[in-house]
Amino acid sequence: KRDHLISYNADTVLQELQISRSDFKQIYKDPKEEVFTEEELPRVLLYLVRHLDAQNIGILLMFLTGIRIGELVALKHSDIEDNVIQIRRTEVRHLVCKGKYEYVIKDSPKTLAGNRILIIPEGYSWMTQALKNLNPDDEFIFINTYRGQRQRMTTNSIRRRIERVCKNLDIAPKSPHKARKTYITILLDNNMNRKLVEKLSGHTN
Repeated sequence: KRDHLISYNADTVLQELQISRSDFKQIYKDPKEEVFTEEELPRVLLYLVRHLDAQNIGILLMFLTGIRIGELVALKHSDIEDNVIQIRRTEVRHLVCKGKYEYVIKDSPKTLAGNRILIIPEGYSWMTQALKNLNPDDEFIFINTYRGQRQRMTTNSIRRRIERVCKNLDIAPKSPHKARKTYITILLDNNMNRKLVEKLSGHTN
């Protein structure tokens, strides 16, 4: 049985580890950068409603349901019934070559808990019809026209738009994930059951 033992020198292993000081550096993040503030949120929502197009409807949906950006661009018309959205898939990004990525649909959510339903709030029931009206002849809801060709919108398109919205409103730039994080924070701040928050957000804890 000794033949199966692995022999190594601990000092050699430690010397060969490539570790920098930054690996252990604690990064402080201003809470105002982590979510949209109470002052910013109404302004952003009002701007999105007043400038409704495909991208802004998508961003608005992120604030209202906490849907992940990859799940958003993977939505099909068959996923929506009344004010209920079924999350079944997500977009993933593959590196094709240096600096170039391919965006494809994965036929399952990001996590095991990601397979779930989302509810469009009653006050925004008109969103259901707005989503149905987006590219009704296409399989996917969110479509871009690029050089005369219709193609599924990617997460990159949503990211660029939310950056532009923040710039237009003169607020600190935030990623689409901050819209989702804002949604979850509001639920927790209003003392919603944590297990329900986990279920709605597609988290296991």
